[in-house]
Amino acid sequence: MQKNQTFNRVMLVALSIWLILLAAQGLINTFKKPAKINTPLSAYERVMQSKTLRCGYILFPPAVMKDPNTGAFSGVAVDVMTKVGERLGLNIDWTEEVTFATNVQGLQTGRYDAVCITYWMNPNEGKFVGFSTPFYYSGMIGAQKCDKPRDEKDWNDPNFKIALLDGSVASRVTAARFPKAGVVTLPNSADLTQLLMNVTTGKADMAFVEPFHIAEWNANNPKDKLCGSEKPLVVFPNVIAIPQGDLAFKTMIDAALTDIINSGEMDQILDKYEKYPGSFYRLAKPFR
Repeated sequence: MQKNQTFNRVMLVALSIWLILLAAQGLINTFKKPAKINTPLSAYERVMQSKTLRCGYILFPPAVMKDPNTGAFSGVAVDVMTKVGERLGLNIDWTEEVTFATNVQGLQTGRYDAVCITYWMNPNEGKFVGFSTPFYYSGMIGAQKCDKPRDEKDWNDPNFKIALLDGSVASRVTAARFPKAGVVTLPNSADLTQLLMNVTTGKADMAFVEPFHIAEWNANNPKDKLCGSEKPLVVFPNVIAIPQGDLAFKTMIDAALTDIINSGEMDQILDKYEKYPGSFYRLAKPFR
């Protein structure tokens, strides 16, 4: 009887030790095994899974326009993205209308996969977003009253007023090139025609816009025509803004854009929307 009790006690101790060792091993394995983290998908992964590229956009003729009656989109950037979708086998979804002030935040937080406009590549936004390869260029020129043109040497003067959209690329160029000039600032959401109206009414002496916008203004306001400076103050590459650091996504978009450019279809798109000759600066061929 005593032998049986001793045996049982030994077995109980052995079982307890075994259970302790088993628990300890499980604890060790838990620490050794990395915790599973649900990392968000990259734009490339999201697009490849869904077969849909979500575009944030800004209504900005002639880049992106929307018919108020039908809701149909048109414009340089719209046609470009349509062809990008065809090349890559993707649906292009015009997901969200944004502004120049809000587009970066929406791209960073993944509300859309790209900002599908003729985005001016510049170092300020380059700190926060990535850029596709350029597909054409735009010049920024000074629009003034034709009867009172002032030379560039006169622009850096407190009495010379420049109309600007708050936080725009033009405002940053003005601060760098003409820091002493007076400014008439409008909200970032204001229409470009409001800038030009400030010039025609005398509230400002000049506004920086693209050649297309001066020509469009003059066509619609023949009694208040404006004249542009002979040469552009700055020339910017037009690109698609994409998530920063997503190399696979950039490679895919660049491959499609390069094919569109080299096929001659980019020139066809620009011809379609260039109402005023000389408004768009086309890419020079990189070969001969």
